Amino acid sequence: EGYKFGSELYLQAILLVLLVLDDDAFSNLTSNLDSFLKETNIQEMKHREIPEVDNSKEFDSDTLGSDDLFSSEDFDMDDLAISFPAFSGLLTFYRDSPIGANQVQETFLANLFVAVTQEANEMIHVLRTKCILSHLYLKHGDIEKALEECEGIMDIYDHDAYSLQLVNTYGMDWSLICVGTMASTYLFRGQFTAAQRSVDFLTKQMQVIDEFASSTKVMSRGTVSSYYLRLFDLSRAHDISSGIATTQYGYFFKEHGTMQERLAEKELALQNSEAF
Repeated sequence: EGYKFGSELYLQAILLVLLVLDDDAFSNLTSNLDSFLKETNIQEMKHREIPEVDNSKEFDSDTLGSDDLFSSEDFDMDDLAISFPAFSGLLTFYRDSPIGANQVQETFLANLFVAVTQEANEMIHVLRTKCILSHLYLKHGDIEKALEECEGIMDIYDHDAYSLQLVNTYGMDWSLICVGTMASTYLFRGQFTAAQRSVDFLTKQMQVIDEFASSTKVMSRGTVSSYYLRLFDLSRAHDISSGIATTQYGYFFKEHGTMQERLAEKELALQNSEAF
């Protein structure tokens, strides 16, 4: 129920922003979606379905009037960026929760997110949409496309330029989370060279990422530790995960990181014939 409630809030925020776009911004947005929507003419639907204000009616001067702050003119906007965190949150809900969104719904919303971020023309939004698309493709079985999107992230990512911006806008550095997912995917496919390249990239970023800006670093430590554990490099797996359980703040998937740390400890103790 919590997932459903949260997803409804995100969806309403998105629809509200789309509703109050000025005509030029709305036209640009729908033109970016033409290939996906095909014959659907949203531009006509917007004008046909949104009722106009009846100026012939009299309004209480203390509530509504021609100079009211809530007039349609004052509501027009051309900046879609306010809706981006809502798109990100809703698509993350659809990816991780059992609320029943199907592939068509997710794909449409992801394409809409790509279209609106193209208007902003800022790299942090490009990075976030690549993460969204990569996880979407992976969830629905298109592994090659998922890996392609994530490889593109490593090509353009720059910690100093984008990491804190991603955290401030989207809650964490999703680029590194996506690279961690890609490393695991390569590993399960037996593509060890590609997996190691992703892990090396992640390890390098972990040396500079802010520990307390978000949970990205500690989550990445759990991911890298699990990678080395699967390769039976127990000493490295233990060193990387050490301290996750004592992290002073809660974060997404902390239980997974804590379990990873404990597992690495036990495996290393068994290897060294030590008690645990």
